[in-house]
Amino acid sequence: MIKYAKLECTVNEYDDLQKVQRANKNPLKEQFIGSRRKLYNSNNMIGTISSFKNLELGALSQPQFNAFLGAFNKQLFRQFAKNSNLYNIHIDFEGASREKSYDNWENLKKGEYFYNLDLKSAYWQVANKLGYLNDKMYDKYIHSDEYKMAKRLCISFLARQNYMIYYINDKEFQVNCDISVFKKVYENIRYYLYSTITGCINEKLCWLEYNIDGISITANELDYVKKYMNDNDLQYKITECRKVDNTKYLYGSKERKFRNR
Repeated sequence: MIKYAKLECTVNEYDDLQKVQRANKNPLKEQFIGSRRKLYNSNNMIGTISSFKNLELGALSQPQFNAFLGAFNKQLFRQFAKNSNLYNIHIDFEGASREKSYDNWENLKKGEYFYNLDLKSAYWQVANKLGYLNDKMYDKYIHSDEYKMAKRLCISFLARQNYMIYYINDKEFQVNCDISVFKKVYENIRYYLYSTITGCINEKLCWLEYNIDGISITANELDYVKKYMNDNDLQYKITECRKVDNTKYLYGSKERKFRNR
């Protein structure tokens, strides 16, 4: 990861480096992984650049995140090598991944309390449940707020495009990397979450809104949803909320908008 830092370029530096290499007829190839581009002379990386400069990493530095991402990917490869059944996991989901009940919101009185149950490091939990994440790495980071965004990103990055362009005799040849296995990992984790959150909703449940990793319910429903989460062995946090008016509510001490006027 230190190598990345040493070879990081500006846009102009990267373009100039590529022009010089191509002008000198050097064996050149360029790899595209998501927003990152890597330039190679033969098999030696000589420059890299990312168009995604505003990645929210919290307290982590870019080198720390790169090291974490590399460690996650290595253990993922080992998990597949140890358990070929991981290739056969296929989770489907039909429905909405997020929704609001405006009728239940309207019935909630101004000043009335309700509760939000939010899964802790949701992607991280499910990756471990499905076998994509070993217990050692899971336990090391599950309670680390410092790595909160990194844990989410390393799962999301599985769906990134990956291809190589070879520059040979002033011609370009593109070879696409088959990332279908990694995309399936990402989809399975997301669909498991969608199914889990919506799985606690029934006709009698008075819910206000839900998304991929959390649900807000009235006070009377708190015990039921807590039991559901516990029965599914999910770690979560509970935040007390309070309706301010028809459009806003307090999430803890922070004001949030539920709907537009």
